[in-house]
Amino acid sequence: MTHPENCDPIICSPTCSPPPPSRAKPQMAAVGLIIAASALGFGCNDSSVCPYSSPGGTSSIDPGSSPKETFALQVVDYRDADHNTGHVTLRFRGLDAVMLDGEDDNGAGNAHPGAASAQGTDDPFAHLPGRYIAPASTEEGFEELQVDASDGWAYVNLDRGAVVDPDEDDWHLALNRFRVRLNSGPSGPGEVHGALGLQPPAALYSTDDSGNPDFDSPLGAEFRAAEPRQHVARLVSTDFSDPDNSVSTEWQADRLVPAIGDEFWKMDRSDMPPSIVADEDYGWLIRGRDGESHARMRVTDLFFTMSGGADFKYELTLNIAEDGDGGFGAEDVLFAGELDRNDGGKACFDFVSATPGAADCSGDDWDLMVYWDGADQGMGGDLFGILLNGGYGRNGEPRSGSAAVIGPAPMEWYTGEPGDERGLGELDRADEVPAFGHAMAIIQDQPGGLFDDYPWHELLSHDAATPGGPVWPNFRVYLIRDQVAVASD
Repeated sequence: MTHPENCDPIICSPTCSPPPPSRAKPQMAAVGLIIAASALGFGCNDSSVCPYSSPGGTSSIDPGSSPKETFALQVVDYRDADHNTGHVTLRFRGLDAVMLDGEDDNGAGNAHPGAASAQGTDDPFAHLPGRYIAPASTEEGFEELQVDASDGWAYVNLDRGAVVDPDEDDWHLALNRFRVRLNSGPSGPGEVHGALGLQPPAALYSTDDSGNPDFDSPLGAEFRAAEPRQHVARLVSTDFSDPDNSVSTEWQADRLVPAIGDEFWKMDRSDMPPSIVADEDYGWLIRGRDGESHARMRVTDLFFTMSGGADFKYELTLNIAEDGDGGFGAEDVLFAGELDRNDGGKACFDFVSATPGAADCSGDDWDLMVYWDGADQGMGGDLFGILLNGGYGRNGEPRSGSAAVIGPAPMEWYTGEPGDERGLGELDRADEVPAFGHAMAIIQDQPGGLFDDYPWHELLSHDAATPGGPVWPNFRVYLIRDQVAVASD
């Protein structure tokens, strides 16, 4: 039995919430997926595909068991018994001890590539039924909980194995369809941190030139053949008290995940020490704070090096669309400047007004913000970035505007028929950008972290000959820990 995932409402309808942005280098297959989904007309409730029984939101945790502060966790399904999407099944177990090499209380921890688990014939649980029949028993060494996250945020306490009221109870995870957040940083008041325990099974991905799994290249057939009850052994049998068995070397709290991401810069290692410079290969379609105006944007100059005394230099080039979604203006509008090398700072730009230009970041009349935390903060974490007046700020505060982006998109090749491809830089109008107006492709700055750096699913292209949809769990194993509970022991 295969693992179908019929068309999700966020693809069938542009009014639903988008999935989290990926921190991986840009892959435009997801945008093409939206268009393919609409063209192929996959239904959202195809009851003919793979019926099954589900745990119905229950958990098998023994209420009298000892409390746990640390857990290993997988996300293994996205549908309920009636094939409705947004019903997320968690598989997890409590851990007595987890050892990593360090800890970062302020943001993302470092990670090494790690070795993917080559599950398959050696998986003692591979013979289990392809779909859930009942909640797993504790004798199997793990628990399961199905969470209805189809219509807003649902909050989960893993120790209780239950959905809880965030105003009255402690919680570890918040889920909203694709999105998963930890109770820390801008996502919540707690100190729940996470780490990547295991990468997905190697057999689900193609290999690179060195023979290592390429986690940017999922194998569609292998994913469709995988079943939710497979790959249990890697969760149950891995000894996470040995730091060599985990991918991450540090715990990480949630942080702000900018919609523009980090594809606008790269490292220039032609001289030492290396320098931060612009990557002009990619651009974005920016929606203004008014929710109607648009501009094509790319970073055309960026420079910082640890040697010398030069300040942080930036230059963004925009082509503002006429009438909001019409033709891009031929004039390049520049947003450029420098931020103090050591102390850092921020600068904002307004392109919605009749006269685009610099704006006061303390007010609401801006669309784009460039920030630099300063070299005094070190070179780790999210030292610099480009933010929007839409979504959330770095401290978790809601923004007043409706700014959002589509992208990143290659400037020199993007869309069109073979032999007649055009890059984002060659498109004439904002509404020519693929997926223009589709909610799945329009993203804002959002709290997140671990599950954005290492998504629990892959988006696979539609194939009319293979029933199913885009969302397929990849069986990564995450480590979740309540830092406050651990410190009080």
